[in-house]
Amino acid sequence: MDRQFLLRRGARKPLVALVAAFVTALALAGNPVFSGPSVGKASTAAEFKGSGFAANASVLVMVKSPDGNSAGYSAVTDASGEFRFTLTPSQSGVYTLTVANSGGQSLASATVSILS
Repeated sequence: MDRQFLLRRGARKPLVALVAAFVTALALAGNPVFSGPSVGKASTAAEFKGSGFAANASVLVMVKSPDGNSAGYSAVTDASGEFRFTLTPSQSGVYTLTVANSGGQSLASATVSILS
């Protein structure tokens, strides 16, 4: 076999290992997703689910109501990086829910339109 071919072929192994490690790290980190119903009814609970977050981590769910007021609620992800949050809206309009990490960095968001 050609020595030049063997050298080139052998040089690719570290690159392949590096790419594989990078892809694995991305898969483990996940992309945080926060989702729930797009439409709901006032005074009726709406459940939202977060996934792809860091495992066993504290998160803050900021809820902005249609009148512009905001409130924060804490949650903790499970060992799989998932959590659930229940919103019981008191008024009609659009609510915006934003999930942030303990450092205040926004990670994911969702909106829900509440009907009377």
